[in-house]
Amino acid sequence: RCSHALSGGRHKADVAVFYNAEGHWTDGKNQTFRYICRELTQNLLDFDIIPNDILLDAPVENGRLRINGEDYGALIVSESEILPEHVLANLRRLATAGLPVIFTESLPVRSAEGRNEFDFATCFEAVPTAALAETLKNRGLNHISGTGTGLKYLRFYHVSRDGQELYAFLNEDIHGEVDAVLQLPDSGDCLVYDPWGNCCCRA
Repeated sequence: RCSHALSGGRHKADVAVFYNAEGHWTDGKNQTFRYICRELTQNLLDFDIIPNDILLDAPVENGRLRINGEDYGALIVSESEILPEHVLANLRRLATAGLPVIFTESLPVRSAEGRNEFDFATCFEAVPTAALAETLKNRGLNHISGTGTGLKYLRFYHVSRDGQELYAFLNEDIHGEVDAVLQLPDSGDCLVYDPWGNCCCRA
């Protein structure tokens, strides 16, 4: 039932997370990007993980990264003291085109080839991982917000299909309930569907 409701739509995420394999094999101080994923997931921010080869031809339009019909308000890169030159050049291209490229904790120091051909601070910015979600929300890069209890374990998936906006919500806490009010960016009538009971009601 969930697959039937969600298939065929266009996924709408908030930001992209860089698949930072290069940051691990180039040595130097680095952070595993799963910490970024946890911070975003626990704060109602949806994301896709994007590798560098997909980013090579990705355009930036109106400050948003566009890939395969989806768009993202920022690219988050895990802390990497050293990155290959071609990766840094591509990240710089995206930043120069107007996309916020945010490193967690600290900025790179040099390329794996040993060169430092530009001032990283003029293109990129560094944000502590613990402050990442709040920073993105303050910039309006989240499209769902909420108040209440249990939100840390609330997950969502948003697709747009046939002129309709569909949101799937799931409580991943195996012990606690979610008691919260959510703010969505859409207006108008809203129907709530319970796939387990196969019933629908007006919100």
